[in-house]
Amino acid sequence: MHPEVEAMDVDEVPENIINLNTIKIRSRNANRIRNLNASRATRDRKDPKCLMRTNKKSSTVWLFLKLLLFAVCIGAFIVHLSNTKELGEHLKNNYYKAYERMSRLYNDLCTKRRANFTPIVEAIAGNVIGQQHLHEELDDWFQTIGNSSYSCALFVGATGVGKSFTANIIAKHYPYPRNVLHLSSTKLNDEKQHYAAFKMAVFKIQQETFLRGKCTYYMLVFDYVNPTDMPFVKKVSDRLRVLSNSHHLILQALFIFKGTADNLQNDMIRQIIPEARLINFAPLGRNELEHCIRREASKIGIDLRDKDYIVEQVANHINVTRHGCKPVRAKLLLHSG
Repeated sequence: MHPEVEAMDVDEVPENIINLNTIKIRSRNANRIRNLNASRATRDRKDPKCLMRTNKKSSTVWLFLKLLLFAVCIGAFIVHLSNTKELGEHLKNNYYKAYERMSRLYNDLCTKRRANFTPIVEAIAGNVIGQQHLHEELDDWFQTIGNSSYSCALFVGATGVGKSFTANIIAKHYPYPRNVLHLSSTKLNDEKQHYAAFKMAVFKIQQETFLRGKCTYYMLVFDYVNPTDMPFVKKVSDRLRVLSNSHHLILQALFIFKGTADNLQNDMIRQIIPEARLINFAPLGRNELEHCIRREASKIGIDLRDKDYIVEQVANHINVTRHGCKPVRAKLLLHSG
């Protein structure tokens, strides 16, 4: 036997060798002392019957908790169904009350301080030609704005007498110019499209009033309306009347009819639209036409001093009764060039 090899005892086995009979591990430490440790498998092993009893108890508790939670959810759902209708009505009533209060508050922001329409009347008196009565009629109309929630005016007259020009002055000098909405029939093919554009304008008014807090004075300008479009005018007026009353808005509508519209009479209009005010524009004469020529020449930079013959030539080529001042600029450029 090799001298360095130590003889083993009869009850020893090599290190880390497991004795299957005893289920023990024998090993030597650094000091050559034998250690006897119980097997980890033997140490951690539990009684199967104890484990089964524990699992049964845990599963029973969890099942009870699940059933309790399910019963609570069912009860809450039943209570919710029974109270849904009553709760919905309560929320709806509170919403309407808050909405009504908000509407009145926004209305008070503008109506307590009446809008000033004097600049409009002054601008019309200084710029509109041949309509001396217009100053008084529009001043009377503006004085009544605010007494009722909705009012409208219908401009009727021959072509070129200043209806659209007057509407532009009103829009420019309106107390709240950003609240003026233009809807022109020239860009729309039929009444259906025209009314769709009107509904979009109404939606914009509602949005700006309640979401952005804008003032409640609004004006809608409908240009190039046909004399046969009175059903459309009535439909728009009815819608604006309801909107102004329900939302506490002050709305004005301005309808500008193209052509003479001789079939429109004040009494007939009032029967259809009680708030309507029919404003007739007088036809222009020779003096008003020459005034238009001189004013237009000054706008485009043409000096007509000592050139009365140009004024006469332009005036002779325009049918003022039929066209008014509309063709003045084109004729003026032709004869002065």
